[in-house]
Amino acid sequence: MHAEGHKVCTLVKRKTAFLDHSLDISEELDIDHNRIEVVPCIGNWKTGLFVLNVYNPTSKRGLTHNFGALCREAMANAASSRLLICGDFNAPRTQWGYGADSPEGKKLAELMDELGLVLPNEPASHTQIGQGACRDTSPDLSVWSDAGAITWSNTFEDLGSNHRVLCMTMERIEAKCTAVKKLESCTGTSFESKENERSRKGRLRISGNGAGNYSRT
Repeated sequence: MHAEGHKVCTLVKRKTAFLDHSLDISEELDIDHNRIEVVPCIGNWKTGLFVLNVYNPTSKRGLTHNFGALCREAMANAASSRLLICGDFNAPRTQWGYGADSPEGKKLAELMDELGLVLPNEPASHTQIGQGACRDTSPDLSVWSDAGAITWSNTFEDLGSNHRVLCMTMERIEAKCTAVKKLESCTGTSFESKENERSRKGRLRISGNGAGNYSRT
């Protein structure tokens, strides 16, 4: 799904059930984003997996976002369902591998603590390759609303970009399903979908590409 004029789009794999949700917020509208709900078990299912994809460009000088309205509205809409907030936040923070904190990074870390969100990223595994004399950094974050059942990994593939492909694997049980469903997602700012292992039962993969983020399920 792609909103006209935005730099974030989400592709959904054929035959995967999903719902496209908009966020009714008046603040932080200049942060590009979109949100979908993946429904891994069609029928009498309890909850889906919500994916909020965001892109906060570094070019917006003088603007400092705390991402509060965006994250709070997404969590309120997801209710008891799991929520993955992923994308290029451009919010430097030592907690996720930067050499110093920015105002946005500090506010984002405080917001995560307030809302009980967890960051699966490994600080030493940078997501963006530094250009020239610039060091490697981690603008691409994966924020998770549930404290368990998630594994984060950096594939170190860049697919021609300076951003690396990141993968998260989640497990959940849906109503009317007899087995645990595995949901695997990849996120970043410039990469293509990976189709290997597509034959694994119940596995979904989300990936990204573009000026902001690009997701696939």
